[in-house]
Amino acid sequence: MPLRVPQGRTGRLWLRERLAVAERAADVLEQKRRVLLEESRRLLHLAEETRGTWEDACRLAETWHLRAALVGGEDQFDAAAAYVGGPAEARIVWRSSMGLSYPGDAECLLPDAVSVAGIADTAALHYAVAAQRAALVAAVAHGAAQRAADLVTNELEATTRRLRAIERRWIPRLETALREVGKRLDEREREDAVRARWAQERLEAAGRGPSLG
Repeated sequence: MPLRVPQGRTGRLWLRERLAVAERAADVLEQKRRVLLEESRRLLHLAEETRGTWEDACRLAETWHLRAALVGGEDQFDAAAAYVGGPAEARIVWRSSMGLSYPGDAECLLPDAVSVAGIADTAALHYAVAAQRAALVAAVAHGAAQRAADLVTNELEATTRRLRAIERRWIPRLETALREVGKRLDEREREDAVRARWAQERLEAAGRGPSLG
């Protein structure tokens, strides 16, 4: 879409004002991009760490589940579930940076641990329960970290696209329009000066009117 630039000197002023706004917007977006880039790197690293912890916890939980099942059978898990005091709860603390909200911290609140002393004859079920609880805690931590990394990385990409659009399209477009308007104004001023000189010369030739210098 072509720019609708006002005519004359008003158009030049109009373009200068919008160019200044675009340059300030680019500065703000560049500052935001740098902050988000640093935070994205931190969160991606955290997501990788928590993923490793979660995967390790899942493998351990699966191992103890299989051991307990081999020793005491699958029915003992149903019996243990009947003693669970309630559901687990994930609490997310949100933080804000550069106008973006994302998970800053996460806590997994578990019901009291189940006493399985009277359910199984071996300690395998006890270790299986403990491992499952640890895996759930690790899952919440990783879920929050991954969600934060995704949100910040997506915002970083969107900010970079907006910045590049201003730097590579909008600012050059305004600068080009400003140069064209400047050229037209310079040509008009030269034409006005030539017409004024011609008029002065005709007046002087006719012996009318004072000299304009």
